[in-house]
Amino acid sequence: SHPKKNAIFFAQLMHSLSNTGALARLDVIPLMIGNVCDEEYAKRVLATLPPETLTISTFIEPELLLEYLKNSILLLHPPVYDAYGMIIAEA
Repeated sequence: SHPKKNAIFFAQLMHSLSNTGALARLDVIPLMIGNVCDEEYAKRVLATLPPETLTISTFIEPELLLEYLKNSILLLHPPVYDAYGMIIAEA
């Protein structure tokens, strides 16, 4: 992940929801998908995520990504900058 992608926002939000028990009550498992561009930033993000989070930092086939998107109840895309917005096309 890269700081411009603002993954730390997602990590902090999921951490808070986990600490309040909201994720467990709603039976929600956070999923974070994204490549690692900045190792130090990625370490900070991963350390902030709650333990129940699934993370994928390697390329996944479009069919598998589609399955994840189909099974999601919420898509959170918090970047402070995104040149193209591929997530919009994928979603």
